[in-house]
Amino acid sequence: MVKFAEATLIEIVGYLIPGFILTISVVLLLFRFLSPEYPLSPEAQTVGVYLLILFFSYLNGHLVQALANWILHPYGEAQFLLRKTSENIIIAVALKIKDLFNIELGKGKDPKSNSESENPLKNTENDQISQKYDIHLMYQICRSGLNQYGNTSLREIYLYRESFYRGTTISTGLFTLSLIIFLFTGPPKIELSPNNPINISIYLLILMIITSLIFIFFMINRYMRFARYRAEETLLGFVASTFKMKA
Repeated sequence: MVKFAEATLIEIVGYLIPGFILTISVVLLLFRFLSPEYPLSPEAQTVGVYLLILFFSYLNGHLVQALANWILHPYGEAQFLLRKTSENIIIAVALKIKDLFNIELGKGKDPKSNSESENPLKNTENDQISQKYDIHLMYQICRSGLNQYGNTSLREIYLYRESFYRGTTISTGLFTLSLIIFLFTGPPKIELSPNNPINISIYLLILMIITSLIFIFFMINRYMRFARYRAEETLLGFVASTFKMKA
């Protein structure tokens, strides 16, 4: 029952909410260009229409997450997320993996040598770690070990929050794009109730665009913060779970 509740929460937070933002953007664009003479009135819609919007919001949520995986992929990689992690933690995890599985994670590279590989760690302040250790393999081993032997509840909390912020970043970006289109073509007609139109001025559109951009900035920062928490918890949780492995 608890697992079902957690899965439902992930579906709502990770897919439904970001997908709803995208669905609203698409609906506004459709009304603006396909039915410019008819106002969009939420009060005039039936229950079936709202259920259809809910359904498409869930589908669009998967589309948003697919776009997020493509656009934000470099920033979700372990090499990027763990670039500021204390090297003492990386060394401790590397030694623990070597002790358990006899896998050497050291690359044997000179950390002062500047490689020309294209990755998000290039020119970061702590890229020496990625040059000395195979961070990607380290994270994969720790994640698998933690899933098998550890307590993943905290990591799952970070995952669904990360999913929410990642999806909301992309869907709000698409919503902002629709606002920019309205800035040049004019906004759609919207009525909260019959004969009660909402007047959306150019200045209001500009304010909404600026607000959305600020919102995106904070969302992507929250995404990267919880992604880093998830990566660090995976490493530290793995070390803690090794006591169960030995038992």
